[in-house]
Amino acid sequence: MLSNRIYKIDEEQLGKLKRRLLIRMFKYIGFVLLIITTCQVIQAKKGEALIIEGVLVFTSGVMITSALKAVKKIVNSYKTLQIILSDESVEVKAEMSPYKSIRWENLIVQTKSNGTINLYDNSISSFQRKMYGKGWIAIQPETLNKEALLAELMKHQQVYI
Repeated sequence: MLSNRIYKIDEEQLGKLKRRLLIRMFKYIGFVLLIITTCQVIQAKKGEALIIEGVLVFTSGVMITSALKAVKKIVNSYKTLQIILSDESVEVKAEMSPYKSIRWENLIVQTKSNGTINLYDNSISSFQRKMYGKGWIAIQPETLNKEALLAELMKHQQVYI
């Protein structure tokens, strides 16, 4: 019996999480800007360099501002994150995030090299997990008592899988 153990994010380590999210977003932004630049240069006529630069500056500004606002909202959401281990399942609740739950008998635990713990529901297809995020819970490395949480999750995985 687990009697609802609750794990939360270590708020002192939110800076690491924010940095990791920003790096990931800036990689995507760089890729998108590269595609936009390539398309603009290919379609450009002589003397349109100023227009291309203007489009790039505007697009870069919009994308960077959006990324910074999004990361701020995500980090604020993580401040309210609760990972709940109940008798029936593992659940995740946070403001501005969908409620997610995986029953113990369907749990697959996977640890990544960066410290993230991925929980998968084996009753949901891999396609649905990737496309819709259903049946997938990502637990960040900044979680308090992460080792105890991982041990508890592994214990349940070994019992039911």
